Amino acid sequence: MMRRISLVLLLCYAASAAVAGNGDARSAAGGAQAWLELQRSGAQAGSDKPISGEVAARIYDRYLESFEQPIPETFQRSRGFTVDDN
Repeated sequence: MMRRISLVLLLCYAASAAVAGNGDARSAAGGAQAWLELQRSGAQAGSDKPISGEVAARIYDRYLESFEQPIPETFQRSRGFTVDDN
């Protein structure tokens, strides 16, 4: 999901630079490459945010509960969202 957002932002940046006449497409692409390199290197990355013990325990419990349901042989696709009362 983050890659899609990054790609959309990159394309918007390159398109706006080309339309605004801020240089040719190569300079817009060069700026986009520098922006992608910042992401890739992690130089502008935020700090990790730890999960509290209570939240981590609830997440792990939910994960373990997911194994209590059998895996169905087939999956049926349906349109929209439905709530199963079982």
